[in-house]
Amino acid sequence: MFGAILGLAGGGMSAFGSYAGGMAQRKTAEYNARVMRQRAQMVEQASRSETTRAHKEARKLKATQQAGFAKSGAMLTSGTPLMVLAEQAGEMERDILEQRRNRMIEAQGLRSQAEMLKIQGKQASTAGKLGAVTALLGAGAGAAGSFGGFGGGSVGSGSVSAAPPMAGMPINRSYGVA
Repeated sequence: MFGAILGLAGGGMSAFGSYAGGMAQRKTAEYNARVMRQRAQMVEQASRSETTRAHKEARKLKATQQAGFAKSGAMLTSGTPLMVLAEQAGEMERDILEQRRNRMIEAQGLRSQAEMLKIQGKQASTAGKLGAVTALLGAGAGAAGSFGGFGGGSVGSGSVSAAPPMAGMPINRSYGVA
């Protein structure tokens, strides 16, 4: 009986440990997911700042180029100087767009990681709950078997027979049991 009680107590502790472990993993995953979402927001903010700075630098470069062409006496309304300025402006804008695209991809990757962490947290929580139920059922079944319940008991369940083990067998006195 004392063994059954210890088995139930151990099962209860195992169930609580499994449940608490699953919940702790879930909380950790939720925290990490929040961190990932915050990092995604920071990447987007940095992207906006970088875009603004890059546009300012592009305008300064275009103004410097225009001043250089004007100083040399070149006409900026047609011909090679205008084509150079247009090509340079296009390349600067492509670079800015490429940088923004890369930052958007980075932010989306962080959000995806956050969602995966959230899912893993839910799975850990569910696994902890299932582990707790399994531990409780195992402890309950072990205790029931020790008390002689569910299926006729087990070895050492306390059943005693009044008859000796070989009662009713014919005895041959010269050789022992026949």
